[in-house]
Amino acid sequence: MAVTQAIATGDGSTVLFPFTFPYIDETDIKVNVGGVLLTTQYSFASPTTIQLNTAPATGVNIRIYRDTNADSPRATFFASSSIRANDLNENTLQNLYRSQELENYALTAQSAVLAADLDMSNYKIVNLAAGTDPEDAVNKTQLDATQNANDAALASSVSAASASATAAAGSATTSSSEATAAATSAAEAYSSRTAAANAASSAGTSATNAAASANTAASFAGQTIFYGYKRTATSNLVLYYSSPGNTTTYEVKDYQYKDGNQWYIGANDLLYTSGPNVGTPKIEFNSNGHLILRA
Repeated sequence: MAVTQAIATGDGSTVLFPFTFPYIDETDIKVNVGGVLLTTQYSFASPTTIQLNTAPATGVNIRIYRDTNADSPRATFFASSSIRANDLNENTLQNLYRSQELENYALTAQSAVLAADLDMSNYKIVNLAAGTDPEDAVNKTQLDATQNANDAALASSVSAASASATAAAGSATTSSSEATAAATSAAEAYSSRTAAANAASSAGTSATNAAASANTAASFAGQTIFYGYKRTATSNLVLYYSSPGNTTTYEVKDYQYKDGNQWYIGANDLLYTSGPNVGTPKIEFNSNGHLILRA
């Protein structure tokens, strides 16, 4: 099979790309860089070398190929005119080159190697077998199976994520309940502490009051306290003081005033005999309401 193209790969610096196949006119030579057909971005450095204006980047595909013009014959013959061998040769070359190009670029049932994109003109590729090698095309059945598997995996992931979210919400609710319980316990502890402090304060107050009562009791312990009196069978008046059982008996005459019926608690033991209160009773009520006998 005749060679009708040259393939190269850019390296970021090379701009000269040679080719070896013959051609009729320079316009029959086409240059495609990275899938783009160039028009004015190159020139001929020699009859068999293309010079690009800009070096293609590393890895970019460069394809130089022949596309012989077959729209009209190279030479036309007229009746009664002479036929030159050169004209015949050019017409022959035109047909030969075009035939070679069609053979190289045509798709056959046995094999085909594309040198450019395949435009299906909105038609389908039918009866395509299932791909097996990594670089094979796959058919719709394989695509559907892959899509179904992806959908199932996605649904499983969504379900797992939903379950995780539900579990997280449950944990959050439990944490919130525990936090509320902890806050309630803290409030109760604070209330108990306050109650304990109040109880301690009340106990302190009670202790203070008890101490004050004890001091008051102690202050009155040495005082003579009057408890009561009664008349004896001989009409004497019996006085009870300090504590039950301690008594002093006075005759009735000791309480008669000017031999009359009016009595008073007097005598030397019950009346002041000196000082500013001389002659007045020693019995009186103190600030606590107790009837006492002053010394």
